[in-house]
Amino acid sequence: MKLGVLGLGSSHGDDQIGWVLVDALKGLLPESVVCEKLTTPAHSLVTLLPQFDQVIVIDACEMEQKAGEYRYIEDGSGFLHMQNAPVSSHTLGISESWQLLLKLEQPLPQISLFLVQLGQTETMAPISDCISEQIPNMVEQLNKTVKLRCIN
Repeated sequence: MKLGVLGLGSSHGDDQIGWVLVDALKGLLPESVVCEKLTTPAHSLVTLLPQFDQVIVIDACEMEQKAGEYRYIEDGSGFLHMQNAPVSSHTLGISESWQLLLKLEQPLPQISLFLVQLGQTETMAPISDCISEQIPNMVEQLNKTVKLRCIN
């Protein structure tokens, strides 16, 4: 079983959280888990997703919650089939990439989503304090989740 942890992001404010969490997880996870930081989901996700049996995608998004709140969705494929799913701040995000792969009849992995509510995405700004404070909790939850998948 090939498991990937994919952090989506950019260098703009809270949109960096996917990258930060992947970097934090790299030293904690088994070497068999592929950790990648991605900037252009349209290209990257469409090319990468079929390479995995299971994948956890980490992304900042708008979920109408307080900045820094996060949500883990085990069955991401069901969530991605919902219309208007609040998934990504990118032009062609996770949901659209997933739908494109379905249309192309490409093999798809079991997908889970780890979504973090954005606070701000100012150009080249650091991650906001309310999200930075939650990073240890996010890393702990992701670490447990990935390790459980490696055991099963």
